[in-house]
Amino acid sequence: MTPKHNPLSLKKRPKTLFFLGTLLLFCVWFVLQAPSLSRDWEEGYVQMPSAEINGNRVVISGIRDFYRDKDGNNHHNWKTETFDLNMLEGVDFVVSHFSDFQGAAHTFLTFRFSDGKYLPISAEIRREKGDEFSALKGLFQQFEITYLVGTERDIIGSRIGYRNEDVYLYPTTADKKQTRQMLLLLLKKINYLSENPEFYNTLTNNCTNVVVGVAEDVIGKNIWWSFSHFFVGYSDKKAYELGFFDTHDSFEDFKEKQRISGRGISQWDKDLSEKIRALPLQP
Repeated sequence: MTPKHNPLSLKKRPKTLFFLGTLLLFCVWFVLQAPSLSRDWEEGYVQMPSAEINGNRVVISGIRDFYRDKDGNNHHNWKTETFDLNMLEGVDFVVSHFSDFQGAAHTFLTFRFSDGKYLPISAEIRREKGDEFSALKGLFQQFEITYLVGTERDIIGSRIGYRNEDVYLYPTTADKKQTRQMLLLLLKKINYLSENPEFYNTLTNNCTNVVVGVAEDVIGKNIWWSFSHFFVGYSDKKAYELGFFDTHDSFEDFKEKQRISGRGISQWDKDLSEKIRALPLQP
């Protein structure tokens, strides 16, 4: 008896083969992508930071200090600065919402020193000229990652200033030893990336993954961030629930106290770092 053929299956076969062929080509393209240190970078990402560590003395080059003054003039500076690890006091966690959707945000750490120095470190895409961040593109090896080191006037001031983002600064419970460990882990990664580029990934190698990674290494256990691991705008609430913030307030009250946007603080204020930590903040 001659087997019957389903005419529909014959019609579908070319489409299936086309789909599989396209998928194979995409997989080959994806695997062959390679991160680079040499592209036509935007001015704010031309330099990669690096650190020279000698005991308690750390010399960091490639510190970005870009800011806009009260007359609207832009100032673009790169600095080299020396830090004394004995002066480390603690570390703050910053969440900056750049969208009406609260789950969309940027997070980073900023380190406090008792001699009045501050050192924010922010994992970001290293932008090429004309680049705009896209969470979708970030899934497909379209951006390199950089650990941007800058001044608070630059990395925080721009966000509460002309970028008009909704920014929160939270003091953490990390003690001096833990703070030192976190900073050294980040500096080690910074030195690695200065010679070994990596791709940014929206899910697996983003700003909050970096913070979670160093925290896990320091406390010696895995942190289950649930959905806030991907919707990083909710990471502050998760960190509060895990006991990482130095407060006895409810999360809602604490968050409102730690909001530094809309407080009349300007990017060009010389005492910006002190003002954003002055509590109670006045709207």
